[in-house]
Amino acid sequence: MPLKLFVSHSSRLRDDETSDAQAQANWRLLLDLPGQMEQVYSSQVEVLVDHDELHAGDDWETVLHGLLWDCDAALIVFSRRAVEESDWVKLEATVLDSRARNDPGFHLVPVLLAGQTTVADLDQGFFAALRLKRLQAISGVSSAQEIVARLRPILGEPETLFSGQPSAYRQTCTAVEAWLARNLGQKVLEALWDKLCPGCRPCVAHPDRATRYARSIAAHLLEDGEDTLRRTQKLLDHLLSAGHNGNHCAGLLKCLNAQWIKPNAAACLTEKDAGAKALVLNGAFLAAEDPDFPERPYYTLNRYLKRAWPETRRFQWVPIARIPTDREVADEVCEQLRAQLCRGSRANDEALRRRLSSLRADDWQIVVFIAPTLWPDRDARLVDDLRTLHGQYQGLLVVLGIDDDMPAGLPEGVRVVDPALNLLVEEKQHDCELDTWDLIKNS
Repeated sequence: MPLKLFVSHSSRLRDDETSDAQAQANWRLLLDLPGQMEQVYSSQVEVLVDHDELHAGDDWETVLHGLLWDCDAALIVFSRRAVEESDWVKLEATVLDSRARNDPGFHLVPVLLAGQTTVADLDQGFFAALRLKRLQAISGVSSAQEIVARLRPILGEPETLFSGQPSAYRQTCTAVEAWLARNLGQKVLEALWDKLCPGCRPCVAHPDRATRYARSIAAHLLEDGEDTLRRTQKLLDHLLSAGHNGNHCAGLLKCLNAQWIKPNAAACLTEKDAGAKALVLNGAFLAAEDPDFPERPYYTLNRYLKRAWPETRRFQWVPIARIPTDREVADEVCEQLRAQLCRGSRANDEALRRRLSSLRADDWQIVVFIAPTLWPDRDARLVDDLRTLHGQYQGLLVVLGIDDDMPAGLPEGVRVVDPALNLLVEEKQHDCELDTWDLIKNS
């Protein structure tokens, strides 16, 4: 399946612009873009432009929303008209910005046309509220060829375009859509959509009605991560009241209960150098009971891990709750690693290295969690001990817990999960999720 690149624009040639040189140039640029992309990426990228996707009798708004939610990357071409006049560009920018905020793997690129717009235009009025200025923009271009040349380093080279896994957002969206389609019929899906979004058309276009509604509901649930649990609770309340199976409904909650974690914060866990330094993570419920994982009582940490790797259950846990006074931190962690991972084999250093290497080769995440109580002073001694550990063993994800707001002035040698967790948001989401589990249990 090709990567889908949506192009938001306001460049269609109006009847009164046939002699306007600038308007004609903008229109030619738009028409040239698919061909220029094909020269570089062949059939690996499909350029989605509204004038190509509309057919006689189509509902234009429905088709548009389908393109916005189905694309893998997007350009917003800012001509003068797009900035000053186009309500459609504003609508498209709003949806695309929501996707970019919730999915670090989604590329949203503003394109600023030479002599018409500058970065300063993104800091004015409506677009300032979206904070599009934060995005990497392509500026000062006047041809499709220039745009593609500048876009290439952002999307990647043709041979590496699909080398990565689907983004966490895409994995979650696919899982939610699959659950809805598998467990609910078309009429139930239509009723659910009316309950969640009364008076609104489905936001995703698809010839199969059940798929259209399942995909639209999934997009609605994922639209705002901090509101996902509340929307999920509303959906499940409707299903459970209609007699649907509580155990099945729990499956949907498990797909969605980590969406409130900021995607860029969760991405700190998956970065290539995440295992080079200890990660500092704050949260009042880091080590709280978790109804989703009763055997792993680390509520907030579990949510970060699920947000980072939504489809994997390949976690090896090494919690460190206490350290004897006569032992170094690194020694205690090594002892626990041997005890929990080597499973009775000759647990010397070499055996442990082989075991860790084997697990990482099979895409297991080895999580070492240092409880907040072990770092009350937040000084450099613990960090120095852990630096020794990282030097001995590769591939560990060492998480230092702080059960409060993230403090300033942490010692060098750690990486702070950024943005830090807002404890009021954490409390609200924790309560909402537990309320939803109660709803399921009471059904």
